[in-house]
Amino acid sequence: MNMVHENSKPKTRRERKREARSDEILATAMEIVAARGVDALKMPALAAELDCAVGALYRYFPAKQALLVGLQIQAISAFGRYLDQALAPGIYHHDPAQVALGRLSDGFIAFMEFETHSPAAYGLIDAMLSDPRPLLDDEDARRVQDVLDPILDRFVDLLEEAVEVGVLSPGDARLRTHVMWAALHGAAHFRKRDPRQPEDLASEQVALEALNTLLRGWGAQT
Repeated sequence: MNMVHENSKPKTRRERKREARSDEILATAMEIVAARGVDALKMPALAAELDCAVGALYRYFPAKQALLVGLQIQAISAFGRYLDQALAPGIYHHDPAQVALGRLSDGFIAFMEFETHSPAAYGLIDAMLSDPRPLLDDEDARRVQDVLDPILDRFVDLLEEAVEVGVLSPGDARLRTHVMWAALHGAAHFRKRDPRQPEDLASEQVALEALNTLLRGWGAQT
């Protein structure tokens, strides 16, 4: 007997409308955070941007923290989709070692390029990472981490694949993922200096040098 799971049922018009409004609220909130920082995200300011009553927002998000959770999940998911595109089957060298190194480099370069592809989502991720305060409680932070972990695991897999084919020397792939993320995230903060710097010191060049230096340090012949 065929069984239809509840979550496979088409959404009702009311559910679709609520989801669309929730997405609109999150999109506007993301623009505020990306442009003006986390502290600028306040319910009255968000309501003013959306031209609605503050009380209307609480029907979708009961507090600012709920908004921040939704924003982080949305931004991280957007990067996950961008990473999927960057790692889609393409033209790589037939040598397994070059394939592994190419995919690894493409993955990390995707993180660098995500800023220009989706500036609001990248700005939100940057704002949340750069703020030294704990903005979420443990339960909500875990919800966000559950969305991030599969993406980080993809980089772990790429690094382990590179070790298996001899491109990189053995090492802790999870630690290396976080080291590379920290290096590229830090290099991205140099972008505001670009108008006053020569091309060889542009943030993109700094990030690429950080990427290549770490890969060489881990045994790659770049």
